[in-house]
Amino acid sequence: MIIIELIDILFGSLSLLTVIVAFAVGIKIISKYKSVKDRNFVFVGLIWIGIYHPWWSSSLSFLMRLFSNSTVSLSLGLYFLFALGLIPFFMFVWLIAFTDMVTTKYRTPIIVLPTTITTLYEIYLVFNVIVNVSVIGEFSEASLFDVTYKGISQFYLVFIVLLILSTGILFALQSLKADKPEIQLKGKLLLSAWILWAAGAIFDSAIPLFIPTLLMTRIILISSSFLFYLGFLLPNFVKEWFIEKQ
Repeated sequence: MIIIELIDILFGSLSLLTVIVAFAVGIKIISKYKSVKDRNFVFVGLIWIGIYHPWWSSSLSFLMRLFSNSTVSLSLGLYFLFALGLIPFFMFVWLIAFTDMVTTKYRTPIIVLPTTITTLYEIYLVFNVIVNVSVIGEFSEASLFDVTYKGISQFYLVFIVLLILSTGILFALQSLKADKPEIQLKGKLLLSAWILWAAGAIFDSAIPLFIPTLLMTRIILISSSFLFYLGFLLPNFVKEWFIEKQ
């Protein structure tokens, strides 16, 4: 039997939990489409699942290692494909929803430019997975289930985080401008969710992941999903609590 160290167990299990919570929130939002008949509920649910796309690979590697009871896990190339392969799709979906709900004035450039960049990177990714995967990155020394990105891939991920954060903040600000206190509450929760997600993503890639920092980053990321759920759907218990505090 292969012994997995505590840091690897924590890394893998917390990655899995982070992804599961994001999926649950995304599916809950998507399920609201049946009652509201608004396609943006589907799009927003998909993007919340999609922004945790980079953590899919570490989750899958952990499950493969755990249940195979061996050294079986994703190869480096498959890890990168599974972590980054669907970003163009998720970004396209999010930008459609963003322009629907925030601004339609510059819809074409807002959608086309980022989609073009992500598609070009996708070509770069697939090419280098086949030819020279080490250009993209390498397995991290911190954990069996983590990687370190290099060069163009680092800049690409920074671009994605900044794009999601900036559009997410603009999305939240729409609610903050409203006159109704309930809508303003939605804006505050959504703004907190986007900022926490970006902070968690940055911390996850920029600081050494020892047990304390690993726990901190995953708590931040999971908290982001809960806040997004509360902010986007604003359940009755949140509204009632808020009204009582007024």
